[in-house]
Amino acid sequence: KSNLFPNSIVVGFYLQKVINKDVKELVNKTVDKQKEDALKLVGYSNLDSDIISVFDSSYKDSSLIHGLKCKNDGDFYSYSKVLNNSEIDRIEEVVDEKIKSGINDILDAKFDINPKRIDNENVGCEYCTYHDICFRKEFDFKDYPKKNINEILGGDNNGSLD
Repeated sequence: KSNLFPNSIVVGFYLQKVINKDVKELVNKTVDKQKEDALKLVGYSNLDSDIISVFDSSYKDSSLIHGLKCKNDGDFYSYSKVLNNSEIDRIEEVVDEKIKSGINDILDAKFDINPKRIDNENVGCEYCTYHDICFRKEFDFKDYPKKNINEILGGDNNGSLD
């Protein structure tokens, strides 16, 4: 959306773990290989091989992106997390809506205590630096079921993605 890159195309969106505490001594993998694998990007890539190849020349059996691999016929394996351009556009819309909502909440000084639980797992307080002094109560928690990417892209009957 930046004017600096007016014709940009999303290759993907990823997270990268930079601190890995799960390195163990394994028979079939060296510690260095485990560290290398842990640094691979995790997320979704563009389905268009012409686009993804610009970012990752090894995309057919990616050494950069976790789980990205092509079959001999050029199609991605079913476990590869790939999205077409319209699905990526939909995710951009959802993110834009969430950012605008966050901005409006900040401008309105709305800082409600509303931690989230997904499938009974407290994900809302996990990285919060104030969780030890927070005045949250059980009724403050918002419970959500875990959603897969297709549920997020499709929304529900009324178009809500919450």
